[in-house]
Order: sequence, then C-alpha cells, then structure tokens
Amino acid sequence: MKIVYIFLIATPFYIACSTENASKTENDESEQSAKNEIQKVPPTFDIETQTDENGTPKSIVPVFVGVNKLKITEVKTCEKIAKEDYATYQIPEEAIAACGGRRAGAGDYFYMIDNGNDNYTIMQGSVDERQTTDSYNYKMVMNLSDRSKPKSGD
Repeated sequence: MKIVYIFLIATPFYIACSTENASKTENDESEQSAKNEIQKVPPTFDIETQTDENGTPKSIVPVFVGVNKLKITEVKTCEKIAKEDYATYQIPEEAIAACGGRRAGAGDYFYMIDNGNDNYTIMQGSVDERQTTDSYNYKMVMNLSDRSKPKSGD
C-alpha cells in the first residue's frame, strides 16, 4: 500500500518535469529557427529622413542587417531606388538594394552587392553639377563579411 501512495505522489512531479523539459526544448528550437530566418534575410537600406532646426531635410542612411541597424552616413536627401532605375545611376544590375538622392546640385548614391556566403559590399558614389565627367565614382564604404564586425572602406 505504501508503494501505491509513493507512486501516486511521485507521478505528478514526474509528469510536470517531463512536460517542462519538452516545452523548454520546443522553445529553444523555435528561438533557433527564428534566428536562422533572421540571418537568411539579406541586408537592406533603412533610410530615416529628418529635418534640422532650420527645416532643412537630411537623411540618415543605415543598413539593416538581421535585427541590427548600422549607420553608414548622413546625406542631404535619400530615397530607395527601384531596380529598373539602376542603370540611370550607374548601379550594377546585380545590386540587391540601392538608394540615393540629389539636392542643391549634388547627390550621394549607395548600392549593395551580395558576394555570397553572407558577404555584402556597400558602395557609395556621388555626383556634383561642377564635375567634368558623368561618373558616379563609386567606392566601397563597408564590407559586411562578418555580420558582427563590419569593415569600412578607404
């Protein structure tokens, strides 16, 4: 009879522990799956337009990587550029994202290339009404080869 009482008392504890462990395993797997999905999303530009105390617009150009946002620079104006307009701004077709804008005779433009294996290069170019060529003079400004350690260009 004592064995029956011990069994009846111990059974709910055993079930509770088993359910807790199973639930914890499911939560861990769910969190890992969410992290993997975030890492599969390629970086993109996430432009923030603001105005200063004089009402002059400025755009902050960050790149959104997974759940992290890395500021690239501030420019006078910036908007996302549609893929069909890439050639107008000398942006290669293989770019996965692009943005830029022109104000007061000068403009800054950015695009991102997927180099494979979670390696992305961000290029910046500029134009000015006083320049003598039509080139946007793109240069690398950031290489996201290790998402936790972006590397700046020259």
